[in-house]
Amino acid sequence: MPGEHLRDNVSGSRNRHPWEDPSSWAFAQQMCSGNTPYSAALQPYYGLVTLLSLGSSIKQILHMVFISEQAMDVGSAFTIALFNTILNTINTLLSLWAVTSPVTPVLDSSSFINTLLSPPVAVGVAAYAIGLSVEAISEFQRKAFKQDPRNKGKPYGGGLFSLATNINYGAYTVWRSAYALTCGGFVWSATTFAFFFRDFATRGVPVLDEYMTQRYGDAYRDIKSRVRYSLIPGIY
Repeated sequence: MPGEHLRDNVSGSRNRHPWEDPSSWAFAQQMCSGNTPYSAALQPYYGLVTLLSLGSSIKQILHMVFISEQAMDVGSAFTIALFNTILNTINTLLSLWAVTSPVTPVLDSSSFINTLLSPPVAVGVAAYAIGLSVEAISEFQRKAFKQDPRNKGKPYGGGLFSLATNINYGAYTVWRSAYALTCGGFVWSATTFAFFFRDFATRGVPVLDEYMTQRYGDAYRDIKSRVRYSLIPGIY
């Protein structure tokens, strides 16, 4: 209508809400009450979280394509994929929640270096890299040993497996816990570590030890007598 002022909903910019402005009273009240203001800006931290998920997927694919010698039925493959997807999804959701995320909008995380100033993230990323590398390298070492015709019928106790008889299980536990630490903090990391450590210590390792002893006999018993630890060197 002539003379009527039309509201522009497109070109205008929204003013900051009081709780988004670091200089406002609302922001200060949020901080004093223990709450963390939310920032919608895409941060390098979430790119890091995505890389952790991608790394776990690539490791699983490499294992199935280049290392595993056992046939896997569709049901087992689906179950493993679903389990890993659920864990990765939980980690991602916890990284988005201010209560659990070790990186908050208050921390200047505009760069990857600043993101690593958060101790849980720094420790988590380092432990994740070590755990994933140890698991992959140990399994490739064992694969190379088994492919040598001279080692037919022999158990493998060299390389990284000389540090722990099931070091690949221990390394998996470490990087899974580190992934959880980076996304959800210490409580979620401890929960993840306890779950996998207990499962491997009470089920995975005993079952594999029994199988290896029955298959290789004294040769495997000799390895167990030389290698003090089962999962994580210096711990168990």
